[in-house]
Amino acid sequence: MEEGERKMNLLIVDDNVPVVHGIENIIDRKENSIDGIFKAFSMHRAMEILKREKIDLLISDIEMPGGSGLDLIEWVNEQKICCISIILSSFADFHYAKKAISLGVSEYLLKPVENEELMRAIKKAQQKLPAKQKEMEQEKNTDETGSDMIEKIKQYIEEHLSQEITRKEIAEFAGFNQEYLSTLFKKETGDTLSEYIQKKRLSVAKKLLRKTNLPISLISQECGYETLSYFSNVFRQRVGVSPREYRKQCVQKSGNTAK
Repeated sequence: MEEGERKMNLLIVDDNVPVVHGIENIIDRKENSIDGIFKAFSMHRAMEILKREKIDLLISDIEMPGGSGLDLIEWVNEQKICCISIILSSFADFHYAKKAISLGVSEYLLKPVENEELMRAIKKAQQKLPAKQKEMEQEKNTDETGSDMIEKIKQYIEEHLSQEITRKEIAEFAGFNQEYLSTLFKKETGDTLSEYIQKKRLSVAKKLLRKTNLPISLISQECGYETLSYFSNVFRQRVGVSPREYRKQCVQKSGNTAK
């Protein structure tokens, strides 16, 4: 190990206790640059350790009570935990192997495994770790950049609410292509662009109806609706009453509160 290189932590997961201890005993920590070896005998215990400790390498059985090793690795991926996984299974099952590959498992080894084969798999996994760390860091930075841009897009929409706002226009503002913009916006907000703009327009309209005496026709224009009739139809469909009825209800509620 080179000077300054961080040693790695290994988690072994198997409901067969002798297997776990057997793997632990054959690993040369110094030779394999491994600092801590953690052990778990169920998926849920493994999840607790992964939440608490910085695990770099994961060796897991597949079939265990309370959740399989494949379920565990799928959870690791969902949680964006940066570790390389090795499956150690008693089953030469095509479907298991196919699922493992889809989850990005480094090796699918069959029990009983030769010591040399396991050590080779560990070294191979260790070599993959820097690339995965870099990939996940880039993904994190992309997500953060995307989140910042979404906030700018929301501000842009608010400032141009009285105008026609197209996806092409917003994409040009953000510097994205239209397909990527749609995907990112949906991922970050849960709404499509058109849904968000519609909700924003109605939200502002409701606020103006409640808090001002502006004519409804002017509120319609301020919120970007082409005609008063179109605004009234959309408002009734989404809110359940017409803009005029909504304002009347708000005035009545305000009067009752005042009393």
